[in-house]
Order: sequence, then structure tokens, then C-alpha cells
Amino acid sequence: MTGATALAAASHMPKAWASPSRSLVFLGTRTNAPGKGIYSCFFNAKTGTCTSVSLAAEMAAPTAFALSANKRYMYSVSEVGNDGKTDGSISAFAIDHRLGALTLLNKVSSGGGGPTYLALDRTGKTALVGCFGSGRTNAFRVLPDGKLGEQTASMTDSGTGPTPRQSAPHVHCTIFSPDNRSVLAADFGADRIFIFQFDSAAGTLTPHDPPFFQSPAGSGPRQIVFHPNGKFAYLMSELVGRVTVFAWGAKEGTLTEVQTISCLPTESSGDRSGAGLAIRHDGRFLYTTTRSDNSIEVFTIDPTRGTLVIGQRVVSDGKLPWSCALDAGGRHLITTNLSSNSASIYDIDSTTGNLKPVGSIPDVPSPVCALFVSV
Repeated sequence: MTGATALAAASHMPKAWASPSRSLVFLGTRTNAPGKGIYSCFFNAKTGTCTSVSLAAEMAAPTAFALSANKRYMYSVSEVGNDGKTDGSISAFAIDHRLGALTLLNKVSSGGGGPTYLALDRTGKTALVGCFGSGRTNAFRVLPDGKLGEQTASMTDSGTGPTPRQSAPHVHCTIFSPDNRSVLAADFGADRIFIFQFDSAAGTLTPHDPPFFQSPAGSGPRQIVFHPNGKFAYLMSELVGRVTVFAWGAKEGTLTEVQTISCLPTESSGDRSGAGLAIRHDGRFLYTTTRSDNSIEVFTIDPTRGTLVIGQRVVSDGKLPWSCALDAGGRHLITTNLSSNSASIYDIDSTTGNLKPVGSIPDVPSPVCALFVSV
């Protein structure tokens, strides 16, 4: 965001946005015309409404974000090179919480094509990126001033799947385990979840034994989240629209399947396309989006077994809900609607976890990801 644009956005900001309930929302886009990069707005948790969006940073295909623990810095991929022939990049930004602006600190090559996911380890000293185009999981140093440093690790996946989109490994998501000792990489192309040992001091990765969990053929692992208690992990499989619940063996670095449940109604037929996945901070509810029927699902989580029961399925008010994100308090959910050029806002019932639509963020070109930043 330029200085003039930022000042203009601030001048139109109601005084109510200065309350403690104010949050920043950053929205990543596909940057197809007229999209230009990362957009931002201010969100009021009391009313569930947002200010108009402004361009926070101009860049190509910012499709995944990560936030530093102190909320001063934000990191974004540039998902360029999904053909595997060129590398994408990762950018580090300083956040201006008053104006909703981003200042570029530095940019580094992602070490592979088509970076689609970013995560920071528990110490905040290592950034992890999954490269869809090249099937790699790469690690980078994060410096004290928020900038990105040297690459410290690179692991290349192996394997293929039975569908035309699975002719090569395609890492879609990379996350750290809750104890910061392991890294999990969901590989869409290989139908595998690769598991690596992580050395936080050196920022290096080495394969676990066994080195991966084999998912069903043609399932297309897309995204993983851990339960806050560290005992369970949840996998969205894109090509079948299902969530798999795992018991996580932290000491051995193993996944044991507990349950697989469909995000779609049993009578649903035809294309199945699971997408977003988010878990509430208290571990009580899991939220998913399915693009094939433009729906959002609410699952209740059994606190002992980690298993899921569908509680609510709502029709999205936008087309192709690509991802979903929760605010820090677990009171609101945002979904990014790629084909509607908008994001939808929902209230969350604190007892049932159910969703109630309260508004939308219009005029966001081809949005695919969202990030709340408490102010």
C-alpha cells in the first residue's frame, strides 16, 4: 500500500475501529486481472463488519500467509512456477497495525516452483514452505529483524497418484508438529503425508522411519491441522472431499488413522472438491469448505477420541469457497470465495459452533486465503 492509499484508507476508518475488538484482515489473491496482490481491511468483532479493502502490497499470486508470534511481521508466498520449471518466492513484510499497510523487508526464492503453504516453527526462527510445482519441502532462517535468511533444508518427495493431476509429487501443505520436533508435508500428487524430523537449532530436516503415511490412491492430500492438545491431526483430502482423523504419535513421529468422514452429503455424486480446513483454538470444532457444492461444514470434535460428528452444513453465499480462517477468539469465520470476488463473514455460536452469516467483504479479486491479525 502506498503512503497516499494508506492515509486515504485511514481517513475513511470509523472511530469505532479503534476499539479493542478491532482486527486486521489480510486477503491473498490469484492476481488475475484486476487483482494486484495482498489486500487488507479492518474487522470489528462486535459487529462482524469490515471497512472497504485497500491494496496492502503489490505482488504476484500471494496465496498463503504466516504470522510471527509477536504479530509484527507477516510472510507470504508468491505461487509462481506450478509447472515446476521456475521457482516462486517468499516475502517478509512489516505490518503497520494502524493503517493496515505492509512494508516489504525482503524477498527470497522459495527453492522450488509453486509455493502453496507457509508455516513458522514454535521458536519463530524457521519458516517452512511447501512447493506444489516441484514437490519440495524447504526451510529458511527467520532473522531477528523479521527478514528471511538462508535456506537451511530441502526435501524432495517421491510418488504419484492415479489421476491426471497426480503425475508427479505436489506438496500442498507443510506444518510443524505441536512439540516442534517433526514436520508433516501433505503431498497431493503422491497421495502421501511425508514426515520429517526437525532440528530447530540447525533448521534442518531428516526423514522419519517410516518416512511417510500412505493415503488412499486418488485421494489428494491437501491440508493438515493439529488439534490444540497435540494428540490428533486432521487431513483434508481434496479429490474425495473427506477429512481423516489421525492419532499423532509424537515420540515416534507416526500417524494412526482413527476415522475418515465425508464433507459432502451421502447422496452427493459427481465432482468432489474439498478445500479449506480450520480448527478452533479450544479444539471443540473443525470447519471445512467444499468447492464442488459451495458449502461450509461444521464438525464437533470428541475431546477424548478426536473423532468428528457433522453438526451443520451451510450453503456458502459465494462461489468456490477456497479457504477458511478463524479470528483469535474463535468468534468469527471468514471464507474466501474465488469466483465471487468476495469473502464471507460468519458469526460462530459459542455452544454449538454453528455458523450464522453476518456480512461479506466485497471487491476482493479472486481471493484464496485470509489471515486475522489482532490489533
